[in-house]
Amino acid sequence: MTTTAAPDVLAHVVVRLSQIAIAAQVQRPVVTTWRRRFAGTATPFPDPVPGTDLEFRASDVADWLETTAHGNNPDVRRDLALHGQLTIDGVADEALAAAVEALLAVKARTGETLAALTRLELLDLADDVDPDDACCFSEIEALGSAGVAAAFVDILADAAFDAPTALETILGRSPAAAPPADAVVDVVARLALALAGWEPGSSVELADPHPRDGHLLARVQHVVGDLEEPRAWLGPALDSIAERRLRRRLLAQGWRLAAADDDATPAQAIIVTDLTGAGSDEEILRRADDVALSLHPGQRAVLVARASAFVDAPSSRHAELRRADLLRTDRIRTVIRLSAGLVPSRAREHLAIWVLADPEDGTPPAERWTTVADVSHVEATPATLGSAVVGDLLTDVLAAVAGRDAVHRHTFRFAQFVQTRFLLAQSGDLVLAARPPVRGGTRASTDPAAVAAQLVRETASPEEKQLAVGIGSGVGEASSRARLGSLVSSGLARVVPGNRVPDDVASSDADGYRLIGAAELADDAAPRRAVDRLALERDHPGVRLTEPGDVVFTTSPRPMALVDYEGLSVVCAPSRVLRLSGETAGLLPEVIAGVIRALPAGAKRWRMWDVPLVPADQAAPLTAALAAVRTRRETTRARLATLDALEAALLTGVSDGAVMLTPDEAADDAVSPVP
Repeated sequence: MTTTAAPDVLAHVVVRLSQIAIAAQVQRPVVTTWRRRFAGTATPFPDPVPGTDLEFRASDVADWLETTAHGNNPDVRRDLALHGQLTIDGVADEALAAAVEALLAVKARTGETLAALTRLELLDLADDVDPDDACCFSEIEALGSAGVAAAFVDILADAAFDAPTALETILGRSPAAAPPADAVVDVVARLALALAGWEPGSSVELADPHPRDGHLLARVQHVVGDLEEPRAWLGPALDSIAERRLRRRLLAQGWRLAAADDDATPAQAIIVTDLTGAGSDEEILRRADDVALSLHPGQRAVLVARASAFVDAPSSRHAELRRADLLRTDRIRTVIRLSAGLVPSRAREHLAIWVLADPEDGTPPAERWTTVADVSHVEATPATLGSAVVGDLLTDVLAAVAGRDAVHRHTFRFAQFVQTRFLLAQSGDLVLAARPPVRGGTRASTDPAAVAAQLVRETASPEEKQLAVGIGSGVGEASSRARLGSLVSSGLARVVPGNRVPDDVASSDADGYRLIGAAELADDAAPRRAVDRLALERDHPGVRLTEPGDVVFTTSPRPMALVDYEGLSVVCAPSRVLRLSGETAGLLPEVIAGVIRALPAGAKRWRMWDVPLVPADQAAPLTAALAAVRTRRETTRARLATLDALEAALLTGVSDGAVMLTPDEAADDAVSPVP
């Protein structure tokens, strides 16, 4: 049944212009236009409440919208209440806001219509919900007469469809700090539930030693939706305003609350905590260390924090040492780098997740290991990373937590098995330091050097010699890598934007500048397109040309790249040019282009691409070998083109009767026309 906002309740609600626009379902400038256009008419827009900064009585605004038939919301009265602020003479705003939150928590737990209750009945109900006065009873008792506030809360719950959602709407207006998006909560929640062995319809126990404003646990219920009476273990009970608001929030979301010291947290409770609100990377790592030290045997934890602390190159020597100490504990089973854009107020910031579990008994320090997963290239929205991505990530994490034997049996999609000593030796970005993933838990049985040598031998044919490429066994250590964005920032590389050139300028002029666009990047054997040099310089005087060795790349529709060996080409936007400086030892254009072509379709952020650095003694031999391969490929393509042309000539000529094949077409004179 729909509750109608009684006029005496809306008379106690004030709204701002932006809130009026939301409630009326119009754009913000429309409300300003109403004020200006209807000034001086028979139905002027209501005046602001005296002594306020453009705050209006919700009842006056609702009457005006209904009288003038403006706005797009037939339920504008209740939505004005939902987005407005209750005011009661003689009650401080802070106390009234706390009382409204407490009433919403009570309504969420009981489902009662609060406006129908007397003050004593309301206090009895609050005592039933909050017998220890941990979050609600005092706030409601201090309100005195709660009739207006109770009716207001009933309207809020009706407008938001239920009391928990109404409370989240109110708290979301001024969060204590920018919380991660629902996609992060979804991953953390499902990781925690999987680690707890949770099944739909059953209960679960989670502990959060650093709950902040409770957004993580509160939104677990919102994301998962079918937890039955879950228990939340928090730190020692405090009577601060923030602590009581936290408990009201969790109480409204259906959590059974329990206060515990770190040592009293039961081993079956999975620890989940958001450390993104910590002031510095050092503080994040200190709190993570506290969590690791508090874990009971068999207990597990899921921590989310800024990637700058958990994954990226450490921001300070102190942070580097702290993270190294944590890695040495052998408790970090999985490190996950997430996509950017999952903190709405900081769109470029990456987050990361650590999964902590028991160290493996009897593992020597040199053999300790972890897994590193990078899903930063996965296309994500603030709402979700995608069910397939989350599902595969869960199976990777569960295998890592189960131990080395499970890792050897598991085929990872995102995670990479890496020994901890290699991460400690790199002392930088953990994703870059990770070794290639272990597939099926075993190394490839074929020696890469033997495979390469066999392929070189197979380049020989009766018509051509074997490629002059010498192959030997390597030392088994992967080359170091660098992030493309870091190379650009340090001046070792430069990205030049493509040219805005119309498609109709292309011609078959063999002497013109070569055009390189999406078609050429998708197929480097595509027909050559060119543009007349004089016409280009006349119509586009500021056009930029490539230089020999430039890497031309694009991210749309997927990462593609080629090396322009000749230079003097016109790159068509949105493609770009990556130009290496003369001091880029270890960076080869061919290697970079090959890495880009191998990237998944979702890897759109070119600054996050990892580029291998070729050892100095291998740069020249690799360049020569790739040049030999390229020359042989071009020769082979020319021969294939000749064979294609011959096939077409034979098919057409014989069919038309213009060509007759001799019985001995292998003879030297068989290629001469038959008289």
